[in-house]
Amino acid sequence: MKLLRKTHLPLLFAATIVFMVTLFLTHLAITFATPEQMGYSTPSSALPNSSSPDVGGEAFAEDNWVGVFLGPAPGDTDVPRDTVICVFETRPVGVDLHLTPETPVLRVTEEWDFLSVTKTMYPKGLLQPGTTYNVSGTIMGLSAWWTFKTGLEPAQPRMERVLSPNIWWIAVGAAILTTSAFTLAVTLRRKRNSEHLSESP
Repeated sequence: MKLLRKTHLPLLFAATIVFMVTLFLTHLAITFATPEQMGYSTPSSALPNSSSPDVGGEAFAEDNWVGVFLGPAPGDTDVPRDTVICVFETRPVGVDLHLTPETPVLRVTEEWDFLSVTKTMYPKGLLQPGTTYNVSGTIMGLSAWWTFKTGLEPAQPRMERVLSPNIWWIAVGAAILTTSAFTLAVTLRRKRNSEHLSESP
């Protein structure tokens, strides 16, 4: 028992070191290999009020009112220039949005959560400072629009690295494979050395 413990404890310690170092280096490598991109602010959101002058269209009329949360909230002021435009839907509905003044769009995403979905539009670059924007389009095939006004900040885009949510699984997988290969190599080497010693006169 003492011989077994004496033989395996150093290997276990070395394998643990290999696992932790590989885990750290893999995570670090993926992090630095991920290109930086512009960071975005999450705006406040609110249900549209049909009597508000900051919303309009058939979708928000009293007889057609569609229950969605809009962000930035209609009539909101001093909205960060790096905001996203989003619609939170409590039920799946068709949404098509456009921004005026015309703004290039980097991407549009849909995130599902049970029966609700959030549709998010990411402008390509900062919005203009101190500008009233009109978000228009269709919701459930009905015309809709709302407005908000940007502030002066931030003056420059905020850059960040958006890592994959699977980064730790990838790092753990790489660490397991590396540790297994290390343990196998050491075990085979010990076995060969043991056989060589037993064959020696």
